[in-house]
Amino acid sequence: MSEAPSRRRLFRRATAASIAEERRATGCCWSRMETAWKAVISDADCREPSAGRSMAIACGCAAACRTRARSWPTGSTDGSRARRSKARSISANTERRAGRRGTSARDRLERDSLHFFQLRREALMSRRAVLLVAAMFLCVDSASAQLFQWTPEQLKKYTVRNPYDRFPDGRPKVPDEMLKRLKGLIAEEVQAALPSQEFPNQFESRDGWRVLQPDKKMVGRVLTVQFMPSRGDVAEVDEADAKARGTASARNQTAIDMLQPGDVVVADVFGADWNFVGNKLAHYIQTTTGNGMIVDGGVYWLDRIAETGMQVYYKISFPTQGMRVMVTGINIPVRIGKTLVMPGDVVLADREGMWFIPPHKVQEVVESGEMSKARDDWSLMMLGTGKYTSREIYGPLTPELQKQRDDYVFQKTGRRPPPRGR
Repeated sequence: MSEAPSRRRLFRRATAASIAEERRATGCCWSRMETAWKAVISDADCREPSAGRSMAIACGCAAACRTRARSWPTGSTDGSRARRSKARSISANTERRAGRRGTSARDRLERDSLHFFQLRREALMSRRAVLLVAAMFLCVDSASAQLFQWTPEQLKKYTVRNPYDRFPDGRPKVPDEMLKRLKGLIAEEVQAALPSQEFPNQFESRDGWRVLQPDKKMVGRVLTVQFMPSRGDVAEVDEADAKARGTASARNQTAIDMLQPGDVVVADVFGADWNFVGNKLAHYIQTTTGNGMIVDGGVYWLDRIAETGMQVYYKISFPTQGMRVMVTGINIPVRIGKTLVMPGDVVLADREGMWFIPPHKVQEVVESGEMSKARDDWSLMMLGTGKYTSREIYGPLTPELQKQRDDYVFQKTGRRPPPRGR
């Protein structure tokens, strides 16, 4: 009989005896640890003592995790002394079972098995280390499920200042009435209410973009989807996770089927030569949302889409699907040009470009913009009478003209503005 099988049997006896003693002492659930132990036993040929040490380390970490899950030791002197005494007793019993008359390799193998208890004691003395290992054992499923999509709780965390209701996916639901009022404004009337210090990157100019309906304004709630160049090993993990959940891997239609009335899908395709949709999916988006889309990438079948009157901001178009890409995020922050766009933002897109407005700033933007528009309307009306010079209206106002303008603004908005120079 070869020496390796003998070592393997000795390793099994010594380690199994130790595990049995520990189970009786703790009463913990050891199913995962035993599964790992059996797998290592079947794979290792025990030719080197390091195999025993690796197994002892794995068992020690798992034991510490399960013990921590039940109740954390107080760390008192009496408790530590009792654990050391128990470890010595178990070590002695294990040595008697295995026998002391073996070869030096057997002695090393026994020591490797007994090393299990030393590792357990060290793990118990380091709470942070134990918690980290426990997280690896117990929380892998929840982490993988959050890789490509924010949970509703995460969306709430990053949009905590949202004053409105939310969709089931966690996105802020800015009221339709507020969207309707915002649609009456233009880009210049929005900027005054978004302080540059806190929101310096919320406007993306039309430079470099193509617009399917140049004379049409678009306002809606943002749903984001992010793409990256396709990569096999990453896609393989994504597909395996999706299969475990009983779903399919995310694709463009995954995000499209999440759209609600009033939404605008914002697709970050990193400016690539890949078409996000053609005319059929564009038609679905339009009929579902009553809105258009913003695609930092490609859109094709443009002539057919243009016939429907749908608004589309896009970067490129060509008649084939283009390069291979993969979805890497839905309802997560995305980059569109120089802006950071959050799911639930409200977009105002016109011939100037695109404003992405945080939900908690929408009402302030609307009210400020409406007052700005009313002031400008009054100025245009007065200049059109031919009674005043440009400097009299578009400059410091006399008290009489100031009152006329304030009354006009109040009539249009229901709010009286503070005095201004023009």
